[in-house]
Amino acid sequence: MESALYHPEYGYYTKNSAGIGKTGDFYTSSHLHPVFGAMLGRQMYEMWETMGLPENFKIVEMGAGMGYLAQDIMEYLKGFTGERGHGGKGKEDFYKTLHTKLVIVNWDLRFEAHANWNRYQSNSARRNGS
Repeated sequence: MESALYHPEYGYYTKNSAGIGKTGDFYTSSHLHPVFGAMLGRQMYEMWETMGLPENFKIVEMGAGMGYLAQDIMEYLKGFTGERGHGGKGKEDFYKTLHTKLVIVNWDLRFEAHANWNRYQSNSARRNGS
């Protein structure tokens, strides 16, 4: 299975023609609408609160494809003001704690995802090489 999916030359996810998206072999919710990313972003904020507002909060997206899900999460968090509980800690504080990583096997998709991701690298993502 690993060879069929990830072989450097013949693997489904590693070849240039990986058919992901509305016109491809399949698509994910992130290809359709940003609401799934927004829901995850909101849940991540709630988890951060529940964990006691840690100074480092890691998000790793495995098989990030074109990076649409991570992009949707960050778009949501960029505009999210939080509940302002816990001494006024809100989105700005949470956003500063984020350490993000996109894991992408396909080099072409990796290039496209990172091009989409560059606008969010002003926070901790830049320090982590994401």
